[in-house]
Amino acid sequence: MSRFIAVLIIFMIVPLAGCNSAGYWPTYPTGGEYGDGGGSGYNPYDPPYYDTGPDWSRDAVGEWEGFMWEDWRSDGRPLSKKIVAMRVNFTRATYNYSGRHEFVKIDVLVDGRPAASKETEITQYGQVSLASYKSSIDFRMTGRFRYDSGDGDIELTWDEKVYNPWTGYTDTYTVDLGGNYEVGRVHHGLWADAWALFDTYGEGIFDLDDTVWETATSAGVANMAEQEEIQIRQPIQ
Repeated sequence: MSRFIAVLIIFMIVPLAGCNSAGYWPTYPTGGEYGDGGGSGYNPYDPPYYDTGPDWSRDAVGEWEGFMWEDWRSDGRPLSKKIVAMRVNFTRATYNYSGRHEFVKIDVLVDGRPAASKETEITQYGQVSLASYKSSIDFRMTGRFRYDSGDGDIELTWDEKVYNPWTGYTDTYTVDLGGNYEVGRVHHGLWADAWALFDTYGEGIFDLDDTVWETATSAGVANMAEQEEIQIRQPIQ
């Protein structure tokens, strides 16, 4: 009889221990969608129990600049190197049954012209995947930010503007292109005027005249062009 009671006690204790184990209760709110302390219904994990970020995006938030090396073009023109500038801002964190989700807004300039401005999710490893279609500009990017560098791939469809020295005019035509990019953190404010346009006009940035962007990005483009010359002049080790 005493053995039966002992076995019964063990079966009662084991489920209780399992319920109190670290793996039983999720570390994110349950019972619905929650973001930044919002949501409806009872939330047993009200702030400040869980954070609203930025957490995973810490290595990504900030300003970046670098180059994209074209791997292919649809028009057959010679492959070239393009100047790329990015700004990444944390926007929100949400929670659901699949866990924590963190989002950032990425603004992108290619050769001093706006290519994308879109919110996208970022993983806990700093990985992002962004797809944007604005004003006939199709922009896709996959990449990863870590510490003070970022890299990945870009695919872009837009109206390329090329100066024709024979006619003295700038020809415009649609081109598909793609390649890999590398960017590093910006430690100056040479792109500040361009980011101010993003903040002021929002989605309207794609409707601004080219001369506006030439003025706003002139300092940043000139600086990157100078950096490119320095890199080219460095002897191969």
